[in-house]
Amino acid sequence: MTTYKITMMDAYAIESLREKGITNEVLLTAVASGDTTRLLDADPEGNFDALLKLGDDWDALKSILNDGYQIKFVTYNGLRNLLRMKFRKPFTDLDNGIEGLHLSVEELIQLKKLLSSNWVLKAEEVDDGYVASVTYIE
Repeated sequence: MTTYKITMMDAYAIESLREKGITNEVLLTAVASGDTTRLLDADPEGNFDALLKLGDDWDALKSILNDGYQIKFVTYNGLRNLLRMKFRKPFTDLDNGIEGLHLSVEELIQLKKLLSSNWVLKAEEVDDGYVASVTYIE
């Protein structure tokens, strides 16, 4: 299975809509029809041009939504914002990353898949899943 790479802005668009209750099915329907009314109802400030552009490769878009994605380049602020949107769990900010993010096995797999190569993920197994730290490498 191919893991597709998307931009940080694409990831923000997807995760902010998911955070507002928009399902993959609704996203796919909106992209297929070109009608973003339902997306705009959920996120009136949203710009969905990039999301619609992802629909140019329909199989890739379905895989991105259903199987996950990798971000081409993740900045520190981008990482923090994305983790808050995607997992909605607390973590501790560090000068060069984050630590103390409690994740399930599936969430850990998602995080590992989405990080760009400028980040190192470490995870320690605990009773109810994993505690992850992510560190920026220069």
